[in-house]
Amino acid sequence: MSFAFINNPTYENEELKSVYNKWRQRQFGKRIPVHVFGSGSEGNSVYLKPYRTLIDLGLTYKVYQEYKPTFFLDVDYIILTHHHGDHLNPATLNRVLQNYPHIRIIMSDFMWNMITSDDFKPEYEKRKKGERVPFGHDPVFRTDESGHRIKKQSKWAPSFLKYKSKFRIAAPEMLKTHDGKAFLFEPLTVKHGDIVNIAVQISDPELEFEFLYASDLDNLGGERAFTDCYGNTQHVTGLNQNRRYTCMFLEANYDETLLQNWYDNLSEDDPEYRGKKARADGNLRHISEQEASAYIKQHLDENGLFVPLHASKTFGTLHQS
Repeated sequence: MSFAFINNPTYENEELKSVYNKWRQRQFGKRIPVHVFGSGSEGNSVYLKPYRTLIDLGLTYKVYQEYKPTFFLDVDYIILTHHHGDHLNPATLNRVLQNYPHIRIIMSDFMWNMITSDDFKPEYEKRKKGERVPFGHDPVFRTDESGHRIKKQSKWAPSFLKYKSKFRIAAPEMLKTHDGKAFLFEPLTVKHGDIVNIAVQISDPELEFEFLYASDLDNLGGERAFTDCYGNTQHVTGLNQNRRYTCMFLEANYDETLLQNWYDNLSEDDPEYRGKKARADGNLRHISEQEASAYIKQHLDENGLFVPLHASKTFGTLHQS
């Protein structure tokens, strides 16, 4: 059995490099109407063609233009999961806002508050040549009496605020493309370190497309509370613990055995010890292949497809290359 979204002649389909079933067996010949611009630290962005929807905008404008010069004319919605640089390129977003008035940008209220604040990619006042530098203060940037760099107004906030009407806060709703295709969008909120991230659920009975996109999250559990980067308490839904999907794009960053072997072979006598350890430690902020597999076995349909996200080339076995 195959679902209607697989090898559907109505849409321009692609065979992704790494596609698996629920038992993590590689699948071939399963072409789906999805384009993966990137999944990893270099930039994240996935385009769902039937829904004219782009999830995350982590690459330069040039990358999208090279794929198709008129690409953004084929996009109705951009869903942004969180503000980190590999998921949001602010210069690309600014250009989209200026040139494509039909596109609506969807994000959490936490993200909206972040990208319109001085904490989003802050810039600082530089010292003028010959300016006196107080002892112990930064010689490059101007500082206050306490030695803290003096911030300039956020470069991006004024532009984003100017186009505020193009933004909408993520909430469950029926969306419709310009060509009339309707689908149900249901966001989930998840914890990613000390910020709120969103996972994307899309439901389309016509194409038998029950879809989950979840990347950059601490765990695959349900509802929880945590303290965010501002010291506020956040309550997130977590991932759905009951739903079944026909297509899952889920973070599977590292293989636990490969990562443990790396740690076991570290030596403090190695001049590169600190760098090697830091490289491994960074992966612990993500979901392992083993954790992802357990969730997939429980929530992916027998004939469904799993596409791993944010897979490490060093510590993982599922990367898209």
